[in-house]
Amino acid sequence: MKTPKLINVTLLAILSFLAGFTVNAQNLPNKQKSGLRAPVGIRIDGNATEWNNQFQAYNRATGIFYSMANDNDNLYLAVQATDQLIIRKIMNGGITLKIDTGGKKNSGVAIIYPIFARNDRPLINLKDKPTDATKLDSLINVVNKRFAEKSKEIKIQGIKLIPDSLISIYNQDDIKVAALFDHAAAYTYELAIPLKYIGMQDAKASKFNYTIMLSGSPQIDGINIIPATRAHVAVMNIAVGAGAPSIPTKGEADILSNPTDFDGVFTLAVQ
Repeated sequence: MKTPKLINVTLLAILSFLAGFTVNAQNLPNKQKSGLRAPVGIRIDGNATEWNNQFQAYNRATGIFYSMANDNDNLYLAVQATDQLIIRKIMNGGITLKIDTGGKKNSGVAIIYPIFARNDRPLINLKDKPTDATKLDSLINVVNKRFAEKSKEIKIQGIKLIPDSLISIYNQDDIKVAALFDHAAAYTYELAIPLKYIGMQDAKASKFNYTIMLSGSPQIDGINIIPATRAHVAVMNIAVGAGAPSIPTKGEADILSNPTDFDGVFTLAVQ
């Protein structure tokens, strides 16, 4: 058993880690300002280690850190959320990357992940995570296993070479996604999409417009909600189970159910 001293030291390290995120968010721009070459040896595994746990921007409208990068073959997106309400929103409606390929209005490519069946979302509650490091590690391991079991598909739109709207995360189309919770309970998502799917396969200095959206969902955690006049929401068809998220307040329900997004321009970085 760990001594209280060791536990306190570990807790202090975690709190310092989270405080670093707050300071970093304050110092980062709201949107990524320039193109970026992808880290050498990048792996799509849900870890931010290749990015040195550093991101190009912190978007205040959506509450996420993010970096966009490319190499000669792929476009990459890394997103990290540290606020547990934002993470819960991602579990409800996923992260959507929309890329304007220069076609007609409302055309372009969209990649949405994670997606879950309405009544089969992983019930993840990290709001009141344990302060004991061993218990926290055990919880994160359970959460990652629960997430991996249910996040098996990617939704795609506008890619002519891929007729299906839903593809497996183990697809043969070279679209790669991965996401993990780390041991400070932050959620990291990574995506790689071949440049050929957005009409920029030669990776020359080309610009494109993009949108990143957190859609949210009116079915919070797979549960239908009805706004009430009092300070919380009426909840119907509550799913039960260990680790089920708490009933949201009205303010939390608004955040969880309403979409938030932002637009940006990315210039492919060349060697």
